[in-house]
Amino acid sequence: MKSLIRTLIALTGIWTGLAQAQVDGQPRGFSLPMIVQRHFEEEFHDADNVTWRQTGDKYVASFVKNTFRMDAYYTDNGVWLKTEIDVPLARFPEAARTHLSQTYGNWQVNRTGYHDAEDARYYWVDISGGGGIRTIQYDDDGVFLRVISK
Repeated sequence: MKSLIRTLIALTGIWTGLAQAQVDGQPRGFSLPMIVQRHFEEEFHDADNVTWRQTGDKYVASFVKNTFRMDAYYTDNGVWLKTEIDVPLARFPEAARTHLSQTYGNWQVNRTGYHDAEDARYYWVDISGGGGIRTIQYDDDGVFLRVISK
């Protein structure tokens, strides 16, 4: 009985510590500028499962919209910088899928997505094989843009 009580007290302490480490799903001490929150809600009012983090001087909202996982980046003044969207390869334009298959058919597809920014919009595929890692980029019509070796 004493060991049960000790266990319950220990679990209560752990749970309390975890609850204090985060407030409203955000890291303790995290402060999101209201203008960032307002601009995000204006643009992504129908977002689900929103969580925020700060990366350097940028604020990043991770969320789900229309079944796609997304990360939207903002300055501390609420200026939208870009949105990275997880897009499965099957949703890429056919021309991009064909090019990828014909050119890198034996390579492993690691991650796929769409980059949306004011100055650039493109589909991207991270692949590995042939002794290297590369990112392939395609425009909205699936036309090959460039390869970036890493």
